[in-house]
Amino acid sequence: GGAINLVSRKPSRPFELNAALGYLSGGYRINTNIGGNLGKFYYQLSASQLKRDHFPLSTDFAPVATEDGGNRDNAYNNDIDLSGKIGFTPNASQEYAIGYNYHHGKKGTPVYAGNDTQNALLRNPRYWQWPKWDTQGLYLMSNNKLNATNVIRTRWYYDKFVNQLNSFDNAGYSTMTRGYAFESHYDDYTLGNSIVFENTDLANNSFSVVGQFKQDVHKENNLGEPVRRSADNNFYLGLEDTYHITSAFKLNVGLAYNNRHSTQAQQFTANQVSDLPANSNDAWNLQGLLQYDFAQDNNLSFSVARKTRFATIKDRYSYRFGTAIPNPDLKAEDALNYDLSYHALFLGKLSLDVSGFYSKINNSIQTVNNVRRDPVTNVNQSQIQNIGRAEYYGAEFALGYTLMQGLRVDANYTYIKRNNLSAPQIFFTDVPNHKVFASLQYSPVSKLYILASQEYNSKRYSTSYG
Repeated sequence: GGAINLVSRKPSRPFELNAALGYLSGGYRINTNIGGNLGKFYYQLSASQLKRDHFPLSTDFAPVATEDGGNRDNAYNNDIDLSGKIGFTPNASQEYAIGYNYHHGKKGTPVYAGNDTQNALLRNPRYWQWPKWDTQGLYLMSNNKLNATNVIRTRWYYDKFVNQLNSFDNAGYSTMTRGYAFESHYDDYTLGNSIVFENTDLANNSFSVVGQFKQDVHKENNLGEPVRRSADNNFYLGLEDTYHITSAFKLNVGLAYNNRHSTQAQQFTANQVSDLPANSNDAWNLQGLLQYDFAQDNNLSFSVARKTRFATIKDRYSYRFGTAIPNPDLKAEDALNYDLSYHALFLGKLSLDVSGFYSKINNSIQTVNNVRRDPVTNVNQSQIQNIGRAEYYGAEFALGYTLMQGLRVDANYTYIKRNNLSAPQIFFTDVPNHKVFASLQYSPVSKLYILASQEYNSKRYSTSYG
């Protein structure tokens, strides 16, 4: 689907209002939601802002040429979100809704402050700011119960993304005169729809058919250059069946066909726009799940699924502002995933979730750094490649407890290990092996809560060479 939330909570009372205010290092978060259910009609309106001027660096940080310590330079962001939804329910069997989302953002990208001599950002710092990071989304939805055993649900959506990146000469962020300075513009949209048909004619059984179509269009140019356009068409057809073997034991199976077809891909080189090779991918995916309910809110499940990830337009064609080499022939990544999970709620107060997972991956898609050095800009360029076989495995553990009325504590821990089996010298990036999150929520009255949270992430690789 689109980047928007197509399914949101429907108001149950004639008028509902909630608001929240939060503080974070160097900034704040505020949001307000208004809604109402007027019988056959309902409405929802929301507004929020997340503003941050900086974030603090560790007192152990040693100043470098591009960062003097204290508060992180050029680490600001300001995000404003507005949304609205109107729904119509003429009867208990039908629902129609239209919604709109708007986001306006701007942010700075902190300059590299490390000491990795192989990293091109050490020699060529980026002085980047994004004065515009805007999205808009419009969607229509309908739910129609045809009779006691047949339901059709439809979703239609249009998402638009517009941004501007300014690459400046230096930390003054005021001039763009040097060869590496530029003003980049993106103008993208996604148009799509989905149709779901569900049938429950057979006893203890639910069968559904899902069809989806999505068109992704990307347009870009630097100031003074012609616009380049790339586009993909995506098609999905899926079948899913859930059968309750007994009142406590159920089986879920699914089969899906996915297709991605490139309809256009353009690049700008040697002062002219030219076409890159078009390509397509398709895949069959299969999944199965067994779940046993020991009691209400107490179950054990095991699932096996084959899933495919197609390379995006950005993965295949982006030069990433001169730091990367396109790879139009990038293949789809496929994975075989195993998951064993247990969920329980004891005495209505203590919740427990435990899961273990293992994934075997073929044609793993990964960014490989320093593939070549551009002879003109003297920048080490990366490329997104299929690096071969890989495996992921790990576990998740979550625990929550209501200490007293209005006071709850939650904690979770995630461990993940990612191994490159085909090319061990190429490391996976950006995901820590260990992650811990804990929160304490206090609600002195029904309409007010205070939330404090803390998160820990272990170290992770930031480049494919370690």
